[in-house]
Amino acid sequence: MYEEASILREERRNRKNLREALKEDEHLKNLDNNRIEQIVKLLDTLYAKDTKKLARAIKTSKHKISSVTLKINNKKK
Repeated sequence: MYEEASILREERRNRKNLREALKEDEHLKNLDNNRIEQIVKLLDTLYAKDTKKLARAIKTSKHKISSVTLKINNKKK
């Protein structure tokens, strides 16, 4: 039970940190809060689905990656 609560706190902390990072990003600062929440939920869902697959990548990213940049391309067809 304690472990589950600890995991939930960590997930909330991660979502909060992600939300803050998205709001601070110069390319995403013009997005409204609803859009930021959609991005956070999407990334959280992808993370939850691929946690087992990403175990090695997560371990590597904690030690090797200092930042990540999302770039939005608006290409009209």
